[in-house]
Amino acid sequence: TREDWRVAASEQGMAAVVGKWSMQDLARLVLALSNSGLRNRASAGIPDETGFLAPLWQTVETGQAQADRWLARGTADLPGLLDAARLC
Repeated sequence: TREDWRVAASEQGMAAVVGKWSMQDLARLVLALSNSGLRNRASAGIPDETGFLAPLWQTVETGQAQADRWLARGTADLPGLLDAARLC
């Protein structure tokens, strides 16, 4: 159910599995659908925005979200990361 996915995602991130589906499998399908829709828009003369999906594809392929990559860098960069987050 949607609630199962919500809980699994909050606890396990990209490693979440609900039933026979992994979060990576689900994310890959959603991104493929998004990519297709953006390509269709581009063929209708709207600027191609598929490049904006690149960070999400990286997350799906590596299984690591941006937060995981930040944590892997260690806490030495934490003050700078917090400053950058405040700018968003």
